[in-house]
Parts: sequence; C-alpha cells; structure tokens
Amino acid sequence: MIRKCYAVLSLVLLLTLNVKAQTPPPEKLLPSDTLVLFTIPDLDKARADIKSNPASQLYSEPAMQPFLKKVMAKWNSDIIAPLEREMGIKFADYLALAKGQLTIAVVRDGWEGQDDKEPALILLIDSKDKGSDLESKLTELRKRWTDTGKQVKTEKIRDVDFHTVILPPGEMDKILTNAFPSKKEKDEDETEAEPKKAQKPTEITIGRSGSLFLMGNSKRVFEKVLIKQSGGSLPTLDEVPNYQGAHNAMFRDSMFYAWVNTQSFYDILIKSIMADQKPPSADDAMPMPAPDKIMEALGLRGVKTLAMSGQLTGEGSSIQMHLGVPQDQRKGIFQILVPEAKDSSPPDFVSADVTKFMRWRLNGQKLWTTVESTLNSISPQMGGLLQMTLGAAGKDKDPNFDLKKQLIGNLGDDIISYEKAPTGTSIEQLASPPSIVLVGSPNAEQLASAIKTGSSFLVSPMAGGAGDKGEREFLGKKIFTLPMPATVSADGKRPVERALHYVASGGYVAFSTEASMVEEYVRSAQGGGRPLKETAGLAEAAQKVGGMSSGLLVYENQAATAKVMITALRKNPEMFDMLFSGGMVNEEGKKRRAEWFDFALLPEFSAIEKYFHFSVGGFVINEQGMNYKFYSPTPPKAK
Repeated sequence: MIRKCYAVLSLVLLLTLNVKAQTPPPEKLLPSDTLVLFTIPDLDKARADIKSNPASQLYSEPAMQPFLKKVMAKWNSDIIAPLEREMGIKFADYLALAKGQLTIAVVRDGWEGQDDKEPALILLIDSKDKGSDLESKLTELRKRWTDTGKQVKTEKIRDVDFHTVILPPGEMDKILTNAFPSKKEKDEDETEAEPKKAQKPTEITIGRSGSLFLMGNSKRVFEKVLIKQSGGSLPTLDEVPNYQGAHNAMFRDSMFYAWVNTQSFYDILIKSIMADQKPPSADDAMPMPAPDKIMEALGLRGVKTLAMSGQLTGEGSSIQMHLGVPQDQRKGIFQILVPEAKDSSPPDFVSADVTKFMRWRLNGQKLWTTVESTLNSISPQMGGLLQMTLGAAGKDKDPNFDLKKQLIGNLGDDIISYEKAPTGTSIEQLASPPSIVLVGSPNAEQLASAIKTGSSFLVSPMAGGAGDKGEREFLGKKIFTLPMPATVSADGKRPVERALHYVASGGYVAFSTEASMVEEYVRSAQGGGRPLKETAGLAEAAQKVGGMSSGLLVYENQAATAKVMITALRKNPEMFDMLFSGGMVNEEGKKRRAEWFDFALLPEFSAIEKYFHFSVGGFVINEQGMNYKFYSPTPPKAK
C-alpha cells in the first residue's frame, strides 16, 4: 500500500514538474499594459500545418523552382547576409532552435505618446527541449560581439544573465541601409530643411530563461515576464477584459493570432493631438471641429480592440479579423458598415464565369441618415451646407426636383458587384477588367431618372467625358450615359476619357464604365448559362464565413485571377511595374525589380493550376463586435 502511494505521489510530482517546465502562453507572460501582440503558439505544429498547405506545395513545386531560386538567392545575398554580417549571427541556427511559441509584442511601459520615450518591444521564442543548445548559441554570439569590438554589458535580472549590445548612433540605420537599399534612397530624398533629431545609441538586450529566449529593449518588461514564468503574481494580458473576449472567441486552436489594444492607442493619440491643438479663431466663419469631436462622431472611440487569427486544416485555410466595437457604442462609420442579416447569395443572373463577386445588404436610406447625423454632430454648419447643396441640385433642369426625395428616397438595401476576366493582356485591360455595380431600389426607374436629373451635382459638367451622352434604348430599357472625369492611363503617359453607363432593370440600377457589361446585365433577365451559386463547394465554403444570409458575401475565383496575372507577367515582366506602381517606377527601380523577380521564369499556368481554387468572405456581427471571416477551401487536385 505504501509503495502504491509512493508511486502515485511520484507520478503526480513528475507531472507537476513537467507542467512547470512548459513555457506559459504569451498572454500569461506579458504584462497587462501590452499594446500589440503577435504570436505563433507552436512553431513545430505550424510548420507541419504549413507543409501540407497548397501554398507550401506550390513553393515546393519543381516547375516553380527556377523563379523561386532566383528570388531566394537575392533574398539571401541582399537581405540576410548583410544582417548576419552586421549582427554576427546565422539566422538558420536560431530558427532551428525555435520549437514552441514565437511572440512579438509592444508593451506600453510608461509610454504616453511622447517623442523622447518609446514603448517596449519584446521578442519571445521557446526552444522547448533545446534550452542547452540555445545557451551555447548565446554564449557564442556574446563572444562574437566582443571579438568584433562591440560594446557589451552583462547584468542579472532575477538571477538570469542578460547581455546588452550597445550600437553607436546611426549604426542600426547603417545595418538597415545595407540590407534595404531603398531606405538609403528614401533618406537621400529627405529635404535638408528638415532638422535631423539627435540620434541615441541603440541597445538590444538578449537573455535565456530555461527554454525561453528573450530579446528587446526594456529590462522592466523582462523582469515582469520572468516573474510570471516562475509562477509569480503580477497582472498579465489574459486578465484584460478586451483581450479575454477576443481570445475566447478567436484564438483557441489558431495557428497564429494577433491583437491590438486600440482603446489605449486612441487615448494616447487623442492626448497627443489635443496637447498640440490651437484654440479656434473668432474670425473663422466655419471653425474646424476639434479632432476629438471628429473621432468621437466617426465612432472611433468605441473601437476597443483589433484582432486577427488564422488556421490551416486539411479542408482549407481561414483567417478571421475582429473589430471590437460593442453594440451599444457603435456609431458613425460602424453603423454604416453593419449589413442587415438578409439573403446575400449570388442571384441567378450572376454567371459562374465571374472572377469576383460581392453582395452587401446595406440599407441605403439608413446609411444616408447616419451620414447626415454624423456630419451634423461634427459640425452643424457643414451639415447645413450639405442640405443647402442637396436642395439646389437639379433645380437648373427641373424646379420641382427634390434630389434627396427622388434619389436617396429610392435607395434599397442591396448592393451587388461582380467582375469578369480581362478581355486582353494589355496594361489597361488588366488594370480595368469588365465590372459592374448594382444598387437595389424599390423603384429603380425613378432612381435612374433622379441620377440623370441630378447629374450636374454628381459630376461636374467641366469634368469632360466620353461616349454618347444622353440615353438610348436597348431591349426595351433605357441606358443612360454620364460623362466622368478623365483618368491617367496605366502607364501614366496619357489621359483616358471615361463614361458611366447605367440602366434600371430587375429591381436594380446597374452601373459600369463598360457599355457591354450593362447590356449583358439587361440580357441576363432572359436566363441562360450556369449561375455562380451552383459552383461546386461554394455553399459549403460560405457556411465557414457566416453563411449566405449574414448580409455580406465575397467571392473570388483565385484560379482565374492567378491565371490572368501569371500569363501576362510571363509575356511582359515590366507589366508588374505598371500595375503595382502606376508606372511611377524609375529605371533604377525597374532594374532592381528585374534582379529580384524574373517573371519569364514562371511556369505555364497549367503546370501549377491544381494549387489554386476559390475563396469566400463574410461578415458576422455579435454584441462584442464585427468579424470578417475569410476561407479558402483546399483545391480538390491538391489534396
């Protein structure tokens, strides 16, 4: 009997010791004044999940290796090597020791927005059973720092040795400049008139406590982490109510998660702005409202937290973003953003060949009421000016015209947009694929007529335009054309005239800069073709993001969009510069891009098509806040 009791007691003691040896999760280590948290709770598990993900499989695909090898070679030579040379470390050695959590956090640590003080930045990495190997690497690093002449000091924090390397003023900028040449260009572009602030030495402190590696710039925060790691009593992040709600709803079983204490940032920002705010002048006919009043009216004060989490499973990948705005504090833009919980499925007239689709059940009249009340609360004078402008709109064409009644009064609660593949591979065609926006209305014909009459208010007659101005008949419907301001071509070299075409049909007013899209929408009433809603797997995927009755559904055919982009870039690599920088990249920038990305090395899309599928997004609203969910099912051929 005694032996059995001893055996049980030994087992319990062993289990207890094992539990204590485990590193607590970040929310139980970090202090309660943490402002920002990003963590991967278990790197070993994350690596395994990523390895089986289609994106990782695409990275390992033999057909992709010529392109990726060049990118990685440039990454290693231009980014990793300079940093390793300057810091005296090999990143691969440390990554191999990263087994458990990887956490990056910003802690307030007494920061109140002042320029002469900074919040604390801390990095935590758990090496699990590699603690002794970690100690060896840190000893080696400390010796290398000393041998290369860097100033290093050692001190104990709660009986743990911490080593601080002190970099002279400007040394960190030198490291970053060597690794990122674009930073040097930015520094050179700064005007001489801007006074340069006196730089301080940069101190980076590192240490090891058990299996936990710590790096940062605040010894006070290190001490708090060590107290919690050893089981001491101290307020931590998991005791903060705003964090608790996000953790319980989103972070459990996540591959990674991030959290921002937006309420604290708001308080710091307002305090800083108001300290510099000048009192309004008595001579101002319409004084600018105080910043805190503007932000209050917009509803920004009600935002408590911002959170994000992600998961990878065999079925697919998902990301969830949470905006912590409690229901009783939603005002301004957060009243506008909330869709009504109504049918958000693709209507039958939306065909399966669309590349992007969105349906947003937004009540137009409630939206306008919110805009009016928000503007009035910011500035009654501005609200009055808006009402006066609306009252005068269209009077030049019809003295009895009432824009607010005939336009806003005819807005419904349904907004639909969809896009199709570009009709060609030119820069203009890729930058502006055929798209259309539908606005629901209880009386679409009156809404379209009101837009025509009030167009002098909506679009300035001096804006110029293109196309046939006026109206024309098409299949018994009136298609109106409204001149729009000219834009600049995708290469930035010439003006491009535009016109907006719109038609009332099927309970919607459809708008597009492509006359063909408006005509296609009118023809869609005749039926024909497979609808988007019948796409295999779409209904099941939608359930992952709130279903098709939550008021918002977003869809993208990633296979189709990737095919267009990869095909175009293989033919014309410089198209990347045009599409993603508006043609503003100089010759040096083009040369650097070519050194990094040789798109001619990309494979034919057919060789990698199996790694692409579709994605969906949706909105889920509850009392605590708003959640946008994104889900991409695993491509059938990649399973």
